[in-house]
Amino acid sequence: MTDFSTQTVWSSTEKRKLAERPALDLRPGTLVTFPSRFEAYFNDHFGYRNLFIRRYNRIMKKYFAKSPVPDVLIGKNNWLFYANDSLLQDFVGSDPFSPEELEIWRLNLENKRNWLEKKGIRYLFVVAPNKQTIYPEYLPDYLQKDHRNSRLKQLLAYLNKHSDISILDLSSTLIEEKKQHRIYHQTDTHWNDCGAYTAYRAIMDRVGQWFPEVPFTQNRIVKTESIVGKGGDLAGMMHMADTIQEERLVLKVHPTACSPKIEQDIADFWKTPDNLKKPFITKCDKAKLYAVIFRDSFFSAIVPFISEDFNQIVYLWKPYDHAIMKELIEQKKPQLVIEEMVERYLMFAQKRYGTVIADPIVASTKN
Repeated sequence: MTDFSTQTVWSSTEKRKLAERPALDLRPGTLVTFPSRFEAYFNDHFGYRNLFIRRYNRIMKKYFAKSPVPDVLIGKNNWLFYANDSLLQDFVGSDPFSPEELEIWRLNLENKRNWLEKKGIRYLFVVAPNKQTIYPEYLPDYLQKDHRNSRLKQLLAYLNKHSDISILDLSSTLIEEKKQHRIYHQTDTHWNDCGAYTAYRAIMDRVGQWFPEVPFTQNRIVKTESIVGKGGDLAGMMHMADTIQEERLVLKVHPTACSPKIEQDIADFWKTPDNLKKPFITKCDKAKLYAVIFRDSFFSAIVPFISEDFNQIVYLWKPYDHAIMKELIEQKKPQLVIEEMVERYLMFAQKRYGTVIADPIVASTKN
């Protein structure tokens, strides 16, 4: 039985837009493609599709111990890892940066810092480590043989030798913290509350060195709760979030006199159809500093902690954008810019985001 009543246009499990029902157009140029377009639509919307996918995926995992989807890797003790974006090749060091790419990274980071510095603004580039960087012991044994430097380690070594810029790599801090708590989700690509809080403290330690005269909230953790619930995004990609459950660690933060709130959307700066990625502003009237944070999904869990430390923070889900930054300097007058990027995006920043380009700001330094 086929049921086309669903209005679903986006698959949260497959992370893609589903095919739309094609209109019947009798013009020869479009009529010839109608069968293939209708087949794509049928394949995405036939009756009980999700049920059949879930059944197949469960069989593959339970009886063959294999991931039913290529983007998810099943590790030891049922830990799940994201396997797309050439992550595994990067982990074993088989796809390193070229010397030219490393130099472009250096120029790009230094240009951003130098331009902002002339405006009296501090710039901090933060790298959120991949899950396998922090928990390699749960990867299959074959991935741990002949393990060489990742692109992140390459970049850090290059900058240490050829630049005076210091980026904040959270790897060592998180590896130390995992001795005390689990800091990443087992069924999700992201860190949990404990990991996010550890990252927040490391960021604020660096910011505190730049602004020693500014008192920060230094959020206090009241307690850590364990909540058993649905699996995370990796389990969802396997259509098994309801069957692969996870114990989640949730931090309870002591309330303070300042309760940060979302002030407004800033659609003028960046528009997106995804509500989760819409820009927003948090305000905390008792704090002093103004900041702009360019970020990805990893920073979402840090927002509740860091928002109390700043009078205003503008959050934008994207890499650094110089045109937007010039507008924000005029409107918000920030003293700090943080650009957070998950480690796996270092490999594709040039192709996917246009971030890694040589000398991106020099042409604008007259403004």
